[in-house]
Amino acid sequence: MSFPVLTDSRLNTRVCLTEQPPTLAEIGVTKRESAEAQKLAKMPEERFEALVSGLKTKKEALNPTHVSNNSGENEWYTPERFIVAAREAGGFVKGA
Repeated sequence: MSFPVLTDSRLNTRVCLTEQPPTLAEIGVTKRESAEAQKLAKMPEERFEALVSGLKTKKEALNPTHVSNNSGENEWYTPERFIVAAREAGGFVKGA
């Protein structure tokens, strides 16, 4: 019987378990809760601290928007470099 080896690249460590780790069901955690906890663990510290301090909701912290100036209208911002590339390729760019 082989036992699992856990590797934590951030700490540069490897640990060989001498027994099987408990299942999510055994510790009373749902798959959804586990997935959310993993996302929180990967979150940049600045966003996590904003969540903990109440500056951001969990939804805002987990799903940050890429829009920096949103008017509330259904709009998309296309960076200039993509418009230039489309023109050079001979494509039609609406409104440009």
